[in-house]
Amino acid sequence: MINNSVAVNPRFTKDNQATSRLSAGVIGGLGIAFIGSFVIASFLPESPLWGMNHLAFVEAPVRYFVIGISVILFLPPVSQMLHGGIRRSLSVLTERSSRGQAIRIVIALASLFLFFALRIETDMYGDTRSLLEYLSKRDLSWDELFDTHDAEPLTRLIHQTFSQWTGYDLRLSYQLISCLAGGIYVWFFLQFLTRLKFNPGLSIIFLLTGLSLGANQLFFGHVEDYTLLYLAVALLLMFAWRYFEGENTLGWVLITFLVGLRLHAEMLLLTPGVIYLAIYHLSLKEKVHSRWVGIRAIWIFFVASLILAVGLYFFYFEAYIIESGNQDYLMKKIFLPMINPIAYLNGYTLQSWMHINDFLQLLLQVGSPTLMFVLVLSLREVRSIRRNQPRIIFFGLCLVYFLMFTFTMNPVLSMPRDWDLLSIVAAPLFFFVIVLYVEVNTSNRTIVFLPLVVSFVLSLTLISSTLFVVNSTKDMVSHRVRALGVWVYHSYHRNSSYLINVGCKNITNLDEQIRERERIIGRIAPDKMEGDPDFSFLHQKLAEAYYLNNDLRNSESNYRKALTEDTTNSEALKGLGVLFLKMGRFEEGIEALDQYNQKFNDPFVQDQWALVAAEYGHYLAFLSESGADSLRIGEVLRSFELISR
Repeated sequence: MINNSVAVNPRFTKDNQATSRLSAGVIGGLGIAFIGSFVIASFLPESPLWGMNHLAFVEAPVRYFVIGISVILFLPPVSQMLHGGIRRSLSVLTERSSRGQAIRIVIALASLFLFFALRIETDMYGDTRSLLEYLSKRDLSWDELFDTHDAEPLTRLIHQTFSQWTGYDLRLSYQLISCLAGGIYVWFFLQFLTRLKFNPGLSIIFLLTGLSLGANQLFFGHVEDYTLLYLAVALLLMFAWRYFEGENTLGWVLITFLVGLRLHAEMLLLTPGVIYLAIYHLSLKEKVHSRWVGIRAIWIFFVASLILAVGLYFFYFEAYIIESGNQDYLMKKIFLPMINPIAYLNGYTLQSWMHINDFLQLLLQVGSPTLMFVLVLSLREVRSIRRNQPRIIFFGLCLVYFLMFTFTMNPVLSMPRDWDLLSIVAAPLFFFVIVLYVEVNTSNRTIVFLPLVVSFVLSLTLISSTLFVVNSTKDMVSHRVRALGVWVYHSYHRNSSYLINVGCKNITNLDEQIRERERIIGRIAPDKMEGDPDFSFLHQKLAEAYYLNNDLRNSESNYRKALTEDTTNSEALKGLGVLFLKMGRFEEGIEALDQYNQKFNDPFVQDQWALVAAEYGHYLAFLSESGADSLRIGEVLRSFELISR
């Protein structure tokens, strides 16, 4: 049951009260600023505020309703009423009794159905098709767990084995395991809540923030390899917290860490924290000197690791500069550069404002505005935090290396699209922020204002949780992905056209889709650079849409624009060849298809369909030259169209 022992210190002097009255104004100002920022962002869908503008993609009446409710929630009468009701509910939820346990199990089971009902549209976000195709062609074995070249062998083995045992296809297997992992997370989280020695107000903040993290999207049927890793990281941090509460859970921390290493190599980022915890445990047993876990030793270790990281960045990975815009070269760049001379890549570097903005937006999305709000409150009282506390040191070590990795890593597909890989930082960030806030409130300087903080946490939780609904609704997420693509085009740039195209492709009405594609091209055209493959790709996809709509003139125009922007756009060349055949311009079609085949099917065949298309072209030209009637040519064209779909 929730511990109610944390109360206002009797030594709470008039000076402290004055400070606290000032804190009330700061808390209110910060809360209104956070909510106001989200309200403003909700009217700016294609802005840099991509981590907080998800309300922009819901219908206007719903948006205004959510904003209105969020404002009502922090009004004093409402917040006081809700605070009392939530405290009573939380008291029942955290009972260490059969009734409390039954309630927690029911909530965890209900969450499974919620996660599955609000499944994220993963096809529009990640590399779902590539992942499923890879696993469908490989039969994994347990021996692969010892293959150090594979970054996530256990994750893929679990999903493939589940698929084989149940008979479900791989996609559904990933979705079910994702939701099951979410149910496990909810149950462990609620169980963990029963062991916290918090003031009820702090427990409410902990509960709402932990369940509304944006990274929890991984539990909504997400088809990728990061869900089980995220669950393992969260469980490890819960076990570690319980260790600092005096429970014997170090063994569970180590087991979870070892299992997590095979779930995904990203677990390595917790290594410094786990090593610290093990040494700290030995120091308590007096098997090592306590100086090895002191502040000085931690700073020496951190500075040494930072120097090593900088050396590797500059001299081993040579990541500080981009020397080519070649796709294969860029894919091999693990870290973002400090020098980026490629014109159409917008000068996106480690220190550019665009990257710093993307990093902050990512934290807002995967960590939630509630967490950032609590973090700012904690940092305001930073002087009252005892930095030598083992719990703070441990969670700080767990967080700092995740932050360094997230900030410096080259996302390859852009931060908005690679959110899942980068979302794991949310777990150590959450626990670090909570431990800071708990430490701040033990000073009793702000604890009397917990109801006010809770009211803003409720408002921000409502706003941020709409992300789960937006990402589960095809029309909304289609709009959101298109808007993300427009921002990425102006920032990271690479693969922005993929986001735009996938978002547009999910507009089922072809006329509307064409209008939207034209609007976006017109929107970004003033900022394009010559030789831009992403802009070429957008014209190619617009040409394909016109082709499907039987507007052949505009289709030809956009294919030519695509090839003008990027002469190496082979798909545009092939599409133009097919278009010429349909238009009856057989010689031009044959010429375009022959150029394509010389590149991709000589000496080895890579695209058999293009060879078939060229043969159709030659046959159609033969019929035309031999004086065949239009009916016969039309029959051949119709058969060609059937195989070209």
